[in-house]
Amino acid sequence: MKGLFIFLGGAILGSAITYKLMKNYYDSEDYDDEEEGYDYGETEPDNSEVTQNQIIEENGYTQYSSNIKTNEKREEEDEMDKPYIITPEEFSDSDYNTETLSYWADGVVTDIDDEPLTDDQIEDLIGEDSLSHFGEYEDDSVFVRNDRLRTDYEILADTRRYGEVYVG
Repeated sequence: MKGLFIFLGGAILGSAITYKLMKNYYDSEDYDDEEEGYDYGETEPDNSEVTQNQIIEENGYTQYSSNIKTNEKREEEDEMDKPYIITPEEFSDSDYNTETLSYWADGVVTDIDDEPLTDDQIEDLIGEDSLSHFGEYEDDSVFVRNDRLRTDYEILADTRRYGEVYVG
């Protein structure tokens, strides 16, 4: 019990000393808000970017750095929009819509109604590269996520040839 009172007394004494020291410091002339770099929103907005663009336009210069940043950003966005391979666990634990596609032995990809997809549709939905990933997680299926469409695709391998099953 005696130890508890000593602990509480020390905590109270330490807090009081810290309060007094901090109050004295912030009330003193040595402390200046502006020197510490605090911004309370009372300053004018920085228009240096506008001024820089005006100088570039007035003198007929080309701003190559902005073109590079724009191209890099565009390439990064394109890379992020591409469909990619996911694990079977990710497929089953997703909130995305799901669709099943078939990949036939003769290289034809069909939707759930066995309608063939065009090369552009394949590239847009699952990416051409995804068809080379059979056997990574499962021998007869590949799982692909398309974040842009918020859809996960299950691609099932069919050992038959589409041309033989659906003649004409």
